[in-house]
Amino acid sequence: MASRSRRDFLGLVVPTVFALRNGYGQIQEPLGRTRALALRLDREYRGAFLLACSPDGRRVCFYGGSFITTYSVSRFFRNLTRSRDENSISIVDLPSGQIVFRRPLPAGVLNASFAADGEHLYAAIASYRVDGQASQQLWITIPQGRVEELPIGDEGISHWALGDGISLGTIYSDERISALALSALPNFTEIARVPFASEGGREKLGRDTGPRISADRKTIAYASDHWIVCHNAGDLSLRWKKSFEHEYYTAWKLATTADGRRVAAAIIDTAFIVQQRKFYIGIYDGRDGTEVARLPVNGFEGIALSADGNILAVGQKVGNQRTKEIEATIRLYDIATGREIATAIHDRIPNGRLQALAADFLLEFTSDSKYLISSGANTKVWTLDR
Repeated sequence: MASRSRRDFLGLVVPTVFALRNGYGQIQEPLGRTRALALRLDREYRGAFLLACSPDGRRVCFYGGSFITTYSVSRFFRNLTRSRDENSISIVDLPSGQIVFRRPLPAGVLNASFAADGEHLYAAIASYRVDGQASQQLWITIPQGRVEELPIGDEGISHWALGDGISLGTIYSDERISALALSALPNFTEIARVPFASEGGREKLGRDTGPRISADRKTIAYASDHWIVCHNAGDLSLRWKKSFEHEYYTAWKLATTADGRRVAAAIIDTAFIVQQRKFYIGIYDGRDGTEVARLPVNGFEGIALSADGNILAVGQKVGNQRTKEIEATIRLYDIATGREIATAIHDRIPNGRLQALAADFLLEFTSDSKYLISSGANTKVWTLDR
């Protein structure tokens, strides 16, 4: 499930601006290894930002469209006040490339997620509330193009669609996630609630990731402080909880396979890019948390797992010393060997004051691994040619 919340975005601003002020220090040169795969660009959506992929891999949800031609640090904040013509949400059928739903919005999108059937979409619309809660919550029935506005509660909760009229909510307290809850739509009647990684207390300078939900809607994974946690989505029962070395700061990014069989975590020593020296990506068995592989790769910018759990996609910002551009680069790794097997460039960002932030992008495999999607200022859809 691909989704990026306002909190996720703000979490990138401070370390990136720090890097801009001090020079973009973690420039990683191409490794030059033999490629066993080739990433072929299938199509591009200009100015569209990926919000979610459907569980069956056939549909994607975008924010924006071809009218967006630039990207800057202020874009996110401008989204809050754009006109109805500029803010929009679109759902595209990947096999045909057809837009099956499009709607203008009064403001930007906090997050969006498909229900298990792929026929419904939940979307939270931005607001100025201190707790970051949406000003509108929409439930979209895609085949009929029907849009229902859902009630807004008082408690600061971000929601994600699961299945059978159930949503997963992350409940915030003092700017940290305090609990997970299952609720029944359309009124968000609470069914179950569990603490969010509360064992041993919370670290003062810790960090939480939002939940990563597997495409089959059976696995929920997240990181908090020095813990990686996995729950069963049906009842929020704890599946496993694993700590990692305290010499590292946090698990910055997480990914799961479509069936939740594998969980990947990008472990870093600091949130400040120019100071990062120690990092790795851990691959864990989704059933019990056993570490099955560890790759000495920096996954700070973004990671994704193929459906079969054999390929890891990593996003990195690579400095081109000749052109002074930052190349938003996709690297694929064979998890069994740790070998880099393919690379491609998502975008080239020209030299400028906001260059490093403009190069920010995410990665997502569709649930059938037919496509790899890279998305930042623009979205590109890739196929893997063997």
